[in-house]
Formats: sequence, C-alpha cells, structure tokens
Amino acid sequence: MTDYPNVEPEWARITRWLEKNAPVSYQSLLPPTGDEEVRTDEEQLRQWLGHGFPEDLKVLWRVCGGTEYVEVEGDEEGELRPDMFLPGGVLLGPKQAAMTRLSFNWPDTEWPRAWVAWLGEDQEGALVGRYVDASEGPGSGGEGQWSAHSGPEMSAPEFPSVGSCLSAVAEALESGNGPFVSRRGPCLPGVVKGCLVWEHPDSPAVDGWEPFHPIA
Repeated sequence: MTDYPNVEPEWARITRWLEKNAPVSYQSLLPPTGDEEVRTDEEQLRQWLGHGFPEDLKVLWRVCGGTEYVEVEGDEEGELRPDMFLPGGVLLGPKQAAMTRLSFNWPDTEWPRAWVAWLGEDQEGALVGRYVDASEGPGSGGEGQWSAHSGPEMSAPEFPSVGSCLSAVAEALESGNGPFVSRRGPCLPGVVKGCLVWEHPDSPAVDGWEPFHPIA
C-alpha cells in the first residue's frame, strides 16, 4: 500500500523551495488537472493494459498537472531545462504519462511489472525516466527507474512510492542530505540562472553549476 497521503505535503516542500531559490523552474509548474481528464486518460490504460494510474500519481496531479518548458533569460546555449527540476526527468501530466506507457505496449516485449511513467526525459517521446508500480495489492506502488533505450529495462523499486521519492528530493534540496543524494552517487542540486539543476559535482555538464549545499 502506498503512502500517497504524504504526496501533497512533500510536493509543497519542493515547490516552496523552488519559489524561493529556483524561480524559473517554479514558473514551469502547470495548474492542477481536473478529475475528469485524469479519468479519461486512465480509461485508455485500463482498456489496453488492464490497469489504471497509481493513486499517489492522481493525488499529485490534483495539485500539479505536470510541467512545461519556459524560456531562460541568458541561456544562449539552450542547455538549461527549467522544467527538469526533479532528478529523473520532467513531471509528466496524465495524458503524457498514459501516452508514454502505451507507446511501449509492444506485442513481442514483456516488461518486468505493471508500471506507469511519472517522470520522463521530455514531455514527448521519452525513452527513460522514473516509474510507479501500477499493480494492485500488497507490495504495489514501488518507484524506480525505467528505460527503453535498448529494450525494456526497469530497476528494482528504489522508493516505496512517489511520496517517499518526493520526500527524498525535498530533503536533498533543504539540507543536501538524504537517500536520494547518496543513491545518485551523488547527483546534487544546484541553481543556474534560476533553474534547479542536478549534476555530479565531479563532472557538471552545465556551465556555472555549483552544488547548492556544501559538499561534506
């Protein structure tokens, strides 16, 4: 059983941090998605795959319907993605999440478990991101990484749920600590031109990036 009641307060921790420290990323947030739109997109999953959206995703979409790209002043090289402020990709809305999952409903390929993408490398055409286990019953709701670059690949669940993943993100932003930092080996948060960017401190790919918190 997921800890989806934790989704709203953990998401609020992240968005408060963005508003204060990474305002351009904060601008990428979309308004909540209506329940009717979620039900319509969920029905597509049920029709073709036999499962719907995990409950914690639906809770998240009721407070934020995804993200969109916004222009970054002074980013002449176009290297900044203000909407990619979560480690693992952009937050997909229900339509993008359903389309991403259905695009990999290959008849000759079997994924290790029922899943729905909630993060992807782009709003359209993502080949890698983070998933939520969409099965039902005990042990469901696990959250981890998925990839279709070379066939179906899924990590073992890294967090029990979306809510616990968001909690780890919030802890990394607020203190520079927590399971997300240590599991990424580490991939740390920093702010460049108002955008939250996650990079490895030894080899940052974005000019001007520095970790937001001192490295211990």
